[in-house]
Amino acid sequence: MSALSDSLVAELQKTMESHLRTSVYMDFHGAQLKAGGEGGYLGGAGGEGGIINIVGVTPAGFHEPIDVHGGEGQTPGGGGGGGGIANYRGRPADVDDLENGLQISSIFLANAIQVQGLFSVLGGGWAYYEVPSLPYNLQLNLICIVETGTIPINTMLRIDYSVQDAEGHTALISYSDLSISQTTALVRRWCVPLFLPLKVNCIGIWRITVSSGSLPLASHDIELRLAG
Repeated sequence: MSALSDSLVAELQKTMESHLRTSVYMDFHGAQLKAGGEGGYLGGAGGEGGIINIVGVTPAGFHEPIDVHGGEGQTPGGGGGGGGIANYRGRPADVDDLENGLQISSIFLANAIQVQGLFSVLGGGWAYYEVPSLPYNLQLNLICIVETGTIPINTMLRIDYSVQDAEGHTALISYSDLSISQTTALVRRWCVPLFLPLKVNCIGIWRITVSSGSLPLASHDIELRLAG
């Protein structure tokens, strides 16, 4: 048996890798999606409703009809089906989004108060924040100015954020969905407020990180001190 040449082995490896990679594309054009449960027959309970998760597009951008109503009993004495849910969720950003202009152009902490109908933002440039004691429950309001460039209208992006305390522990992980809706503005810029409920157990520099999926977008440091 003759040995395989290095070039043939490399070609076989390349062929196998190409077959292992899969590309999934789903086209629901003209379809009707049903999330509600079907009604039961005589003496039988109706089916439970389901959840349809639609990722990466806003309701305005998803044009196929979704039926979330539970079906009536199939015969007298049959239970009705439970209602379903259509859940729209943001997708994580990818490199193409960055190339299309996705960025956070400004990020700052704000103490937002409402006085006589006016929305006032105070302290956007804080270097530190004083807490009266430890532990202390604190809510910080983070404002992110997100530029979406040429990302298509009706895209829904997931904005992830986390807080790391001064000792390197994760104090908070959460997310918010950003809907890129129709706008007449030539610069597509969105204000995304993020609310950070924190339990402060240590003082020092805390770091807030904003990302989308695995792509970091911005970070913001603030020192937490003990008052007095």
